[in-house]
Amino acid sequence: MLERFSLWFLCFVYACVLAAHSKDVLFELANASCEGSHNDFSAQLHVNHFQEAATYIDWKKKPRGVKAKPSIGQNAYVISLTTWPPRTKKGTPGIWLTIESLMRQSVKPDRIILWLSLKEYPDGLANVPQTLIDLQNRGLEIIFVPENEGAAKKLLPALRAQLKANIITVDDDIIYPKDWLKAFIASHRAYPHAVHAIARCALKVIDGVLQPYNRGNDRCTHRGANGNGLGDAKDLPLGCLGILYPYDASGRTYHGLDKRVLATCHLRFAFKTDDLWFYACRLLAGTPLRLFGQGGPVEGYAAFCELSQPLWRLNVAQEQNDVILKQLLEALPKLSQFLDLDLSKPQCVDLNPVLSSGSYWRRLRHKVRFYCKKWVAKFAIV
Repeated sequence: MLERFSLWFLCFVYACVLAAHSKDVLFELANASCEGSHNDFSAQLHVNHFQEAATYIDWKKKPRGVKAKPSIGQNAYVISLTTWPPRTKKGTPGIWLTIESLMRQSVKPDRIILWLSLKEYPDGLANVPQTLIDLQNRGLEIIFVPENEGAAKKLLPALRAQLKANIITVDDDIIYPKDWLKAFIASHRAYPHAVHAIARCALKVIDGVLQPYNRGNDRCTHRGANGNGLGDAKDLPLGCLGILYPYDASGRTYHGLDKRVLATCHLRFAFKTDDLWFYACRLLAGTPLRLFGQGGPVEGYAAFCELSQPLWRLNVAQEQNDVILKQLLEALPKLSQFLDLDLSKPQCVDLNPVLSSGSYWRRLRHKVRFYCKKWVAKFAIV
């Protein structure tokens, strides 16, 4: 009864906040209204005129793309991403806007590669919307791979291709600010052998027990606690704002990831929880993590398009991350040494009382966010 009352009350408060911030509401309504559209061009124009998109994409400037002559080696930066059919259907503008924001960076990337699975796009480019095909004229590379590796497809095919460049993975439903790539390059040049990220989730351990993912973990943009910005083993980099995997010319690692662990990749770990899998591969390779965020909520750094079937709803709200974390600790027990865990105790268990630990309210937060946005989209008249 208490949880139901709290849910309704927080829904009301959250709806009021949404109404007060009309810019954010309009951006969500734009995506909702475009959901059923059958005209790509009109759907994109519909979103382009909303303030949230304009905040991160300067439409007045001449469109950019990638470098005409890509570099190779330590000074080359390749942006790698993937998507799947629900994100490329007609009327869904997010993936197009994401790539547009990457092509309008203040510093041009060497390459932008979109990896698609032939199991999801059996007819190749015939299954791809014209808006993405048109972006090929400005340097977008669309590469089809035979297997479907889910979210991990943003990095695994790039590793197999043995790209002689630093690889920056991104999500397909984020609009990145114009100096996003510039910041990554600056951080990488300061520490060329580290993995780099803007946002992280600080995993919490109490008395040798890893706490559930959404129970008190600090999820925000962050600068490493040390003077050099390096994070510790409990800092899980979040892929939503991008992660840079450094080019390792020595061949000791695959872009900072453990070769042996990658060779035994199990899709049950990487298919939908790629951040957790690559986090484990980095720890076991001994590669440091550098965090260069400025602090503050993840949502305040970039625009989230909130496209259909977002993974956070499964991994965070439905606590799938906890299931995968337990399986990772069983399959790779060496991880427990980095996290100071006592494997004789059950892991991913909340040791604090429900209300005093804050876990109760964190669960409600995810529910409120989901239902309020669902209501706004349902009753919107644009």
